[in-house]
Amino acid sequence: MSKGEFGMLQDCTVLAVAQRDETLYACWLGRESELSASRQVSRAQAGDLIHLIDTVLKTPAGPGIPALVCFDAGPGSFTSLRLQASVAQSLAFGWAVPMVPVGSLLAQAVMSSAAEMMQLGERLLVANDARLGEVYWQVFERCSQALAGWHAIGSPQVDSVSVVLEALARDPSLSLAGDAFSRIGKLEETLARHEFRASRSVNLARILGEIGLAMAAKGLAMAPTSAGLDYVRNKVALTQSEQIEQRKAVEA
Repeated sequence: MSKGEFGMLQDCTVLAVAQRDETLYACWLGRESELSASRQVSRAQAGDLIHLIDTVLKTPAGPGIPALVCFDAGPGSFTSLRLQASVAQSLAFGWAVPMVPVGSLLAQAVMSSAAEMMQLGERLLVANDARLGEVYWQVFERCSQALAGWHAIGSPQVDSVSVVLEALARDPSLSLAGDAFSRIGKLEETLARHEFRASRSVNLARILGEIGLAMAAKGLAMAPTSAGLDYVRNKVALTQSEQIEQRKAVEA
């Protein structure tokens, strides 16, 4: 799928789904309206997410079939990622529409404070709790020309807390975002030395949909059968950057 095919997707309709901790999210971004929903569950099943999507799609007029489906590509819990990715892929395949997997750490960066409060060139270290004494993390730089306003510096990683502490010690100017700083004591201590960018209260699926539109406009939409996860632990899947490089190599 070429960039030209999706050059006008800024104005298309999008269905986005996500799961974070014990909450499921769904959002429909339309040309004239936005339909969002979230649902807290103790242990999510595919039926819970399908029911949530059904709730979003059931409006008096009926939103119809989206032109694009987006989902949270991780990194994160493999079970929750696989759940919402498989549901999203099934719907996109049935509707015969393209997909965009969106990295969860990029979504966290976009959710962190209002864009107008962020200075160009500001670097943000996003860290989410990966359990097992580890952290999913990535550094971004604020850039008006970059995707969703943030340029990724390196790929998403999973490391011990000590590795993240070393990165913070090397660069005292880094701002912070992500749930690891409120869940892990050693990282919480760094809040006294770095500015923390709290997450805006917004439906996570809406953020994924907005980022997905920007990615699709740059030619990064793909067939449902090609959409994968950024599950970086144990290297069970290619990261987004690796998928893009692989596609470039094939097209070359």
